[in-house]
Amino acid sequence: TFEAKTAENGAWYGFDIVAHTASETVPVKIAPVNYILTAVAVAVFAIVAFIYVALRFRVFLGGLTAIAVAVSALATTAVILVTRFPFTYSVLSCITASALLTTVFVLLSFGKLRTAMRAEAEKKADDKKPAETLVSESVAWKEILTLTVALAVAIVLVGAIATASTRWFALGALIALAVSTAISLFFVPALCVPMMVKADKNSLAKSTAYIGAKPTKKEAVEEPKTSGTAIEE
Repeated sequence: TFEAKTAENGAWYGFDIVAHTASETVPVKIAPVNYILTAVAVAVFAIVAFIYVALRFRVFLGGLTAIAVAVSALATTAVILVTRFPFTYSVLSCITASALLTTVFVLLSFGKLRTAMRAEAEKKADDKKPAETLVSESVAWKEILTLTVALAVAIVLVGAIATASTRWFALGALIALAVSTAISLFFVPALCVPMMVKADKNSLAKSTAYIGAKPTKKEAVEEPKTSGTAIEE
């Protein structure tokens, strides 16, 4: 708005431009059922992620993905509570979004890990790389960081031009993005190494314990007959 200014003698003395900002009330009371629904959504997403990754890659990678999804949701909730900004309905969406982001980032690394594991399977035992080296070289640092920066810029732009409630969502989304990136780059590779070693030992033990197929009933009956016959000269 424009507010006119006058001098001491009453003459017009220009004007001032005054900006009035609108206030907005952000609801902070959330029904308890929404917390339950958020927990159920994260649990269902973890189960779906486990099934997909287990079928597409390996079972232990599916279990690792489910663990990462749960840890991401819990860590995002903890950081939001520590920062003490309003716990709104949009924040609950951020907790669920952290599970989605973690799964996407983890799949980027698992794709490279599967390619490396196939290449190692064709090598001799002495030429194979240890699990630590294989996992560390398969982390998709470039892809994950590029996607993180792009999403962070988009979230900041949305929060800068939006209302107060949307700004709180943007802050929660940034926290979820940071937590998901940290988990996919550090937590998942660290946990993947022992799980991978254990899975390889189990598969090796099963392959060495295999003694061949059981004889059929016909073979079991004919075997003593042939072994007991004498050779006449």
